[in-house]
Amino acid sequence: MHLRHSISFLILVSPLAVWAGCANGADPSDTGDTTGGSSDVDAGEVLDGGSTFGMNASTDDASVASSDAGVSDAGASTKDASTKVDAGSIDSGSGGGGGGGTAPTQGEVLITEVMYNPTGSEPDAEWIEVTNVSAASKTLSGLTIEDGSARTHVIGSGVSLAPGAVAVLARSKSAAVTAHLPAAAVVYEYGAGLASTAGIQLANGSTGAVILRAGSTVISQVSYGGWYSATGASVQMAAPYTFAAGTNKSAFCLSAATFAAGSDLGTPGTMNDCP
Repeated sequence: MHLRHSISFLILVSPLAVWAGCANGADPSDTGDTTGGSSDVDAGEVLDGGSTFGMNASTDDASVASSDAGVSDAGASTKDASTKVDAGSIDSGSGGGGGGGTAPTQGEVLITEVMYNPTGSEPDAEWIEVTNVSAASKTLSGLTIEDGSARTHVIGSGVSLAPGAVAVLARSKSAAVTAHLPAAAVVYEYGAGLASTAGIQLANGSTGAVILRAGSTVISQVSYGGWYSATGASVQMAAPYTFAAGTNKSAFCLSAATFAAGSDLGTPGTMNDCP
């Protein structure tokens, strides 16, 4: 009898112990390893915390991805647009290079023609011709254009000239093309979109001048003010081209031939034809 009662007691007590263990959060499959029990609890905490962290991470990742995508796309678009403009300018240049070359020293790149009083809209239809008289490619990027009133413009990236290349720097490429300049001759715009009172302006009177410099070093200059009074004709340097010619009226002539049907007089983007 005593044995039977003991067995019955054990049978009744064992389920209660199991139920109590479950109610306390213990894993019935655990073998009593406290480390295992802790791991289960920690795992539960990490999972709960991980859900919150994961949500934040997802939000952060999405935000970062969106931000990165926006910045990357915007940057790429800006870069692409800039590259297209630069490439277009360089590719269309007369003998233009690929944005390479070294900065010119004095007299290596010369201002060889100036259209300061075009028949088209001023100052938008104004332009400057430059010639690389050196035996190596020269970059114009970083050089400063300065007019007779000390207004300045720094030439942007990706503009260079191959040896012997002749090219045009236009205030506005569209205005220059409207005035019949060959689009291929224009390698850079120095004032597109600016108000007519802003930026480089090539004066028609005695103060007329244009300078190309690298820092404080004058690379080339043409002090044309007071030399000629004519509308729709450029002034151009006679060969041989030299740095010293830029301040000498006798080294220049007033253009006498049109460069296209219905155009002003000059030789933009080609060798000058002073007699």
